[in-house]
Amino acid sequence: MKTYDVIVVGSGCGMIVVDEALGHRLKVALVDKGPLGGTCLNVGCIPSRMLIYAADRVVDVQEARKFGIKVKNEDIDFSCVMERMRRAPWKSQNEIGKGIHIHPALPELIPATLHRLKEV
Repeated sequence: MKTYDVIVVGSGCGMIVVDEALGHRLKVALVDKGPLGGTCLNVGCIPSRMLIYAADRVVDVQEARKFGIKVKNEDIDFSCVMERMRRAPWKSQNEIGKGIHIHPALPELIPATLHRLKEV
């Protein structure tokens, strides 16, 4: 049976704990059924902000005339915007697994301080 100093459930905010534990050279297991990074990285905050950022640039172009800048917006390549948004989480997900053992399982909590991982 493998033993760990720290077992973290979830790779969203749980990565703060993982990073701290690794900084103290502890043996860490991450329990996450995926995708790595949690809701914020994959379908929440980060993708939303990437879309909002692109939309803000369109507004900047539209409002440039207020500053004496004449710009013509010829086209918005929405498929390019979406591809950029979809690629972003993959860069972060590739970094998440370094230095830790990832269990694609759900935790089964047992009395007191003993924990076991149950494969799904």
